Amino acid sequence: MRIFTAKAPLWSLGFRPFFLLVIITAIVPAIVWVLQITGLISLSFSPLTSNQWHANEMIFGFLMSALVGFLLTASANWTGTTGVHGSSLITVFLLFLLTRIIFWTTPFESIWSYRLIGVVVPLWLVFHLTKLFIQTNNRRNLVLIIPLSILVIGQLMLLSSKYTLGYELALYSIRFLLVVIAGRVIPFFTKKALGMEPKWNSPLLEKLTLLTVFLLIFEPFYRQLNPLGEMFWLGLTSLALILNLYRIVNWRLLASFNVKILFILYIAYLWLPIHFALGLASYWGWFNDIGKASVHALTYGCMGIMILGISHRVALGHTGRLINSGSLALIAYTLIVIGSVLRVFGPILAPTNYMFCIKTSGSLWVLAFLTISFEMIPILLSPRLDG
Repeated sequence: MRIFTAKAPLWSLGFRPFFLLVIITAIVPAIVWVLQITGLISLSFSPLTSNQWHANEMIFGFLMSALVGFLLTASANWTGTTGVHGSSLITVFLLFLLTRIIFWTTPFESIWSYRLIGVVVPLWLVFHLTKLFIQTNNRRNLVLIIPLSILVIGQLMLLSSKYTLGYELALYSIRFLLVVIAGRVIPFFTKKALGMEPKWNSPLLEKLTLLTVFLLIFEPFYRQLNPLGEMFWLGLTSLALILNLYRIVNWRLLASFNVKILFILYIAYLWLPIHFALGLASYWGWFNDIGKASVHALTYGCMGIMILGISHRVALGHTGRLINSGSLALIAYTLIVIGSVLRVFGPILAPTNYMFCIKTSGSLWVLAFLTISFEMIPILLSPRLDG
């Protein structure tokens, strides 16, 4: 079949195969996890625990698929290069796909096997981007190598006795990357769609926002220190909450409402200050945190919605199509937003209905990505409309 040849449209840019994997890695592990945690099926992920498997697949399967696809495409634009394509892209894609299949089937008995296999693509991405940025003298983006390197460390720690520290370092590294990427694309998309610049131009506040969220990559270590470390974390988190709320207003939140393919990105980013607020509220013991509200405000709410929205927009824009949201996209947006609210606030408001919230929000997540797939998959497999 032509799809398997190096010249097929699927292998022309990094976003195409990896956004296809975004859909697969959003749906398959989510179905398995919901069935497992609700007791509808009983599976063994040995030598991984069920929590390790779930965190690993959502971070290093779903989130990493989106990250690799976006960065391979964006880095080509940032550096004015062709980007990874053809047989090279096929190789990276197959390595990533093979990694996911191994983690889904867990054929090996040694946890070390999974540690080594799990870091192959993240390490490749670090070396590829480092080489690319240095060769093109693209110093501005070299800062991205730090969180990407911490991601590799997080993968190793997640599959060890330091599981919590590992997934937190990985998530907070991706959180920083999301803040950097959103700061570039959302104002750009807003200007393209509405012809509007941010309300206030404050480079100092922008740099402070990035610095604050960068320092919060290491928040697990601050919380383990004496009260001074906790105070530092509280200060940084409060500052991140305020600065990111300011960012959303500054970028024209209200004006974006009429352009749904843009507004969904604002909804996604709004979950970031909610994530910080819930983290503070949980620290002060203001609610029963049975559902890890702050974590899922970040993962399901902010990252999940952002990935669905950006992958849809990038797929349209980079294939020469009209950038708008049709009926399928609007259904997908609605499903994932409702699911995020239920996943985050359901266990807080109705802890006795925790499993109902998991089943329903999980089903809405799957349905959202399944719905958008009917529009995106044909686009990802097809040539640009303008040739």
